[in-house]
Amino acid sequence: MTQPIFAWYKVAGLLFGVSTPFPEQMDRILPSYVPFRQATPAAPEQRLFTLTTVPPATLEHVEVTQLLAEDRNDLGRWKLGRTADGFCVDLQYIEGHPWHRLVADRSFQTIQAGIRWEDICGSEVLNSFTMMAFAQSAVFYRTALVHSSVTMKDGIGYAFLGTSGTGKSTHSQQWLKYIEDTELLNDDNPAVRIHPDGRILVHGTPWSGKTPCYKNKEARLGAFVLLKQAPHNQFSFLKGIQAYMVLLASCSSLKWNTEAYNALGKTIELLANQVPIGFLENLPNEAAARLCYQHVKQ
Repeated sequence: MTQPIFAWYKVAGLLFGVSTPFPEQMDRILPSYVPFRQATPAAPEQRLFTLTTVPPATLEHVEVTQLLAEDRNDLGRWKLGRTADGFCVDLQYIEGHPWHRLVADRSFQTIQAGIRWEDICGSEVLNSFTMMAFAQSAVFYRTALVHSSVTMKDGIGYAFLGTSGTGKSTHSQQWLKYIEDTELLNDDNPAVRIHPDGRILVHGTPWSGKTPCYKNKEARLGAFVLLKQAPHNQFSFLKGIQAYMVLLASCSSLKWNTEAYNALGKTIELLANQVPIGFLENLPNEAAARLCYQHVKQ
């Protein structure tokens, strides 16, 4: 049997490998990952996970012992199930298209993905599976993918939180327009990591939603800000359990994976105690951006 050839990537200082039957085409299959490419690592280097694509028939025998959840969202239509050794995710990216399957161990370190490459959405499915693998395995390294839009100014990152449609991207654009020397780091799924030396950094990732912003950069995390549309601009800070719940709702997690969910909870507790968390009721205008900046820069 031919050994898989991995393309290696490093996000938030965490290394992972992805293999497909087309190793020479990886930059075309996963174009947003190109800024994060790494040389093949030496054997002793810590690896977050490996994701190996296999013929779909290879995974058809995997038995789902319990259906945990199913839904339809930006990823498409998906089903999450428990297996004897871990988890299984079945994904249909577009209605009427083929189903694809991911099978992972409990810690999402060793992953197989049955991608049906005849589907024109095969690359998007692989990207979704890889993002999911990163989100679930990175929590064991005090790292979380946070659904947010992040701007940077003077080496400090500010993460704007909120459910879809609350204006995260719009607020970032107001910063870019009105707050001098501001840069967009990521517009959908940055990684926040508490590093071993205690630094709390927000990192760019290959996952930035509809905005092509794939930067292999990082900044010290200055604040989280929860956004809410309102007929006025008003800023306050959140504390305690309220701050914790805001962060938990914004992080990618599988609550059915007890070990990972507990690890994420500990990271969020540390973040809630060490990083200011603001609440901005706002209009989509210059005044809102300036009000927010005046509070969080302090």
